[in-house]
Amino acid sequence: MSLKVTSLTTKDNCLYMNNERHILISSAAFAELRKDLINNIGLERMKGFLLRYGWELGQKDAQKIKNESNLNIREMVFLGPMLHTKKGHTYVDGVQVEIDEKNGNVFKQMSGTWHYSYEAEEHIKLFGVADYEVCFTLVGYASGYISKLFDELIIFKETTCKGKGDDVCRWIGKPVAAWGEQAADFLNYYKERPIILELEETYDKLLHERNNLAKTAEVQKRLTEEIIKGNDLHTISEVVEDILDVPLLIEDQYLRTIAYSTSLTVDKEEIKTCFKQYVEDNYPKSKSCLNEITRTMNNTKLFTLKNHKRLMTPFYLQGKIYGYCSLILDKEDKCSEVLETIIERISSVCSLYLLNEKAKFETLERMKGKFLEELINDDYTDKTEIIQRGNYLQLNLENPYYIAVIHYTFFSESISDEFDFHQNIMEEVTDFCQKEKINTLIGQRTNVNSIDLLISIEEENGRSIDDIIQRIMTHLKKTYVRSKFSAGISERSEDIAGAADLFQQAKAAVRLAKFQENITSFESIGIVGSLINENNIDTVLKSAENELKPLYQHNKVTCEETLKTLYYFLINGGNLEQTALDLSLSVSGLRYRIRRIEDKLKKDLRDSVENYQLLLSLQSLILTGRLEWV
Repeated sequence: MSLKVTSLTTKDNCLYMNNERHILISSAAFAELRKDLINNIGLERMKGFLLRYGWELGQKDAQKIKNESNLNIREMVFLGPMLHTKKGHTYVDGVQVEIDEKNGNVFKQMSGTWHYSYEAEEHIKLFGVADYEVCFTLVGYASGYISKLFDELIIFKETTCKGKGDDVCRWIGKPVAAWGEQAADFLNYYKERPIILELEETYDKLLHERNNLAKTAEVQKRLTEEIIKGNDLHTISEVVEDILDVPLLIEDQYLRTIAYSTSLTVDKEEIKTCFKQYVEDNYPKSKSCLNEITRTMNNTKLFTLKNHKRLMTPFYLQGKIYGYCSLILDKEDKCSEVLETIIERISSVCSLYLLNEKAKFETLERMKGKFLEELINDDYTDKTEIIQRGNYLQLNLENPYYIAVIHYTFFSESISDEFDFHQNIMEEVTDFCQKEKINTLIGQRTNVNSIDLLISIEEENGRSIDDIIQRIMTHLKKTYVRSKFSAGISERSEDIAGAADLFQQAKAAVRLAKFQENITSFESIGIVGSLINENNIDTVLKSAENELKPLYQHNKVTCEETLKTLYYFLINGGNLEQTALDLSLSVSGLRYRIRRIEDKLKKDLRDSVENYQLLLSLQSLILTGRLEWV
C-alpha cells in the first residue's frame, strides 16, 4: 500500500493532502455549526445535511483513490478507515470486511469500531447524552466511500454510539438490499431536497389541514345549529350527507336503527348482517354476543365489510355507550383522517342531542309524577281541572284507568348503591312504558320501595291491565335478577276524581302480593276488600285482632314466625308439603308449629269455618298495614 496516498505536505505555507488543499477546523467550531443547524433547520434536516456532507467527503476520497492508485479493491477498502483516522474524525479499529472476490468483488458486509468520535464528544458537550446515534458525518463518509468503490449503494449504520451513552461507537455496512425494510428509515436522508420544495410541501399540507379544519368546523357549526333549532337525529344525518356526500347511519347500543341518511344505498339490515358476520369471522372463540362486543368498542374503528366500509364510533349518554354513528363508504373509498375527526364530532353532537332529550323527558316525567302524587292525595276538587292537566301531559284521563303499585326489594349495604338503584328502576319502568306506548303517569315512593302507576286503558288496542303489568314485571325481573318484585292492581274506574280510593286499593293488593312475589288484583281479594272499604273498618280490625290475640302474647320475632306460618298454611288450604316449602321448613317442624298454634287459639285448623275466619282476620290486618312484617 503506497504511503503517498495519505501523505501530508505544505506548499506556500498551506496544508495539502494528496495534492488537495485542506484547512484545519476545530471540532468545537464544527459542533457550533451543528448546534446552529439544529436551531435553524431542525434535527431531521440537520441529520440529512450532515449525512450528505459526510457522503460527499467519502465519495471524493474514494474517487481520488481509484484514479491515482494501483491498489486492489480490498486494499482500497482498508485505506478508507486510514484516511478517516488521518483526517482526525475518529480512530477506526477492529475492521472486518466480507468481499466475494471469486464472483467479481461483490461487497457483502463491513463492520468495525470508532473510538474518540469528534461528533459524539461534541454532541455530549453541547446537548448531553442523546437517545439516538449522533455520528452523522462518520456514517455518511463510510457510506459514500464504500459506495463509490463498488459502484453500488451501500449504507452504513451505527449499532451503538457513545453519544447516546454506549461505551463505544460500533458500526456495520451492508448493500441497501440487505437492509430490507430498515432501509426506508434512512434512505431519504441521502436524498438532497431543496428547502423550497419542503416549504411548498409544508404549505400544501397546511392548506390541506386548513381545508379539513374548515370542513370539520362547518359540520360542527351546522349540527349545533340543528340542535339549537330542536331538530332530531334524522335531520342531523341529512346535514352530514349534504356536507360530506357520505351517508350516515345512527344506531342504538343494540344496533337498532335510530336515524339514517335518505341516500343510503346499502340496505340497513344488510349492513347489520355484514357486521355480524365480520364479528363471527374475527372473534370465532368469543363467547360474547354481537352487542357485548360492540359495547366494548370505545373508540373509532374502520371495518372493511363485504360490499362497503363502515367507519364507526360510539356516542355516550352520561358516561355509558348509548349507540353508534357510522359513515357508510363504498368499498373503493379511502378513509381519511378528516372523516375520523368529523365522525367523532358527529358523535359529540348526538350525545348533546340525547342529553337534551333526556333533560326534557325527565322534566316531563317529574311533572307527571307530581301530578300523580296530587291525584292520589286527593288534592283536586274539580274533575275538569284534572282532565285539563292530563291533556297538558298528553294523557287522556277520560278513558277508563287502573292504578297499580309495584313493590321491589334491593339488597346492598351501600347507601349510594341504593340511591342509584331507586333512580335506575324508575328510569327502567319509564323507558319501558314509553317504548311499549303505555299511557301512564308514574311516581315513586323510595321510602317504601314502590313505583306507582296510573294506567289509562284504550279499548281499541286490546291490551288488558293484567297483560300490561305482567310485561312490566317480566322486564324488571330480567333486568334486576337479584331483586324481588310484586304488584297490586286496583279496580277499574272511569271517574278520575276517585284516583285516591283506587290507590288505596292497589296498596292493599300489593301487601298480599308481596307474600308470593306475584301480581294481585284488588278484585281477587274478595269480601275482605269490600269490608275494608266500608266505614266500619275499625270494628273489622278490632274483631280480627281479637281473633288472633292469643298469638300476640309472645315476643315480636316469635309472633311474626307464628302469624306467617298460620297465613301460609291457610292460603295453601292446609297442604303441609307446600307450606313447608314456602317457609323453608321440614314437614315435621311445620306439624309442631301447627299443633302449638291450635293449642294457643284453642281451634281445630282442620275446620273449614274456623280457617275461613282466621284467614279473613289475617288478610284484614295485612291489607290495612297492621302486620308490618309482610
